[in-house]
Amino acid sequence: MVKSINALLTRLTEYEIHHLAEHLASSGYVDELHHLLALEMGDGKNVWYEVKNLRGELSDYQKDIERAWQCTWLAAQHMPSSAKSNQLSLQVRYALITASLNSIAKNMTPALIEALIVKGLWKPVHGLAYARQLPNTGQRASAMAKLASHLSPRLREGVLREVLLALPAIERVANGGEVVARLAPYLSKPLLKEAIVATQAMHNDARAKALTGLAPYLPTDLLQEALVAAREESLDRVRGMSLVGLLPYLPRAQKSEVLQDAIAAAFSTQKTHSSGKYKAIILSGLIRHLEEPQKSEILRDS
Repeated sequence: MVKSINALLTRLTEYEIHHLAEHLASSGYVDELHHLLALEMGDGKNVWYEVKNLRGELSDYQKDIERAWQCTWLAAQHMPSSAKSNQLSLQVRYALITASLNSIAKNMTPALIEALIVKGLWKPVHGLAYARQLPNTGQRASAMAKLASHLSPRLREGVLREVLLALPAIERVANGGEVVARLAPYLSKPLLKEAIVATQAMHNDARAKALTGLAPYLPTDLLQEALVAAREESLDRVRGMSLVGLLPYLPRAQKSEVLQDAIAAAFSTQKTHSSGKYKAIILSGLIRHLEEPQKSEILRDS
């Protein structure tokens, strides 16, 4: 029985906490692994779960459980049926733990995780642990983006990069745009550069929303990189919306040319979208940048 989580943590190095279960399994100390995962505190709480939860590493805890289940399954393959009962009971235990963790994750939402932190009911690392367990990529990225402002600088950099890597897998356009807008104020220059690259792998309209979200935070050189990416867009609507998002932040000398490019993209969208939806979206974003008589001409032709 362990009396105090803090007492246990002081006896283990950072490396040991992170890799202990993995090394026990790979070195053949399977009984010791099962013992580690079964340790309880005086109040009945599971020690290893509490350690990982306290550190915001529930995804690592789940990997340890999966690793232990695999060890029991392999051991059972080499045993006669009469000797398998202990291995089977361990498999059931680990399966139930996994099901419980998955069930909790399914009932979590990005908004709920953020609310629990804002209200002081959870520490940011706890919210991060549950955010990483969310089954949907879009929700997972959205939750982690919402946590960015609450995390310490040490944790934040890694989390931001983790979210950037997930951007191409976000299917809903709204989610992708929201995630990038949330991340942008906290991205260092190297990560802003990575973000421009990552947005190009996102789904169609999400690319435009992502560049628009990044635009206010891009230094001059990266703003030019984003402009190149926008101009290289093959879809007229995405090119037009991207240029609209970047336009307010461009140097005055570039604005006139980019404005004309965006107008051309808006009218080109009619070739593939007869409803005029995207043409209206692009032109509505450009109107405040237009001067007479071009403004009246655009309004008349649209």
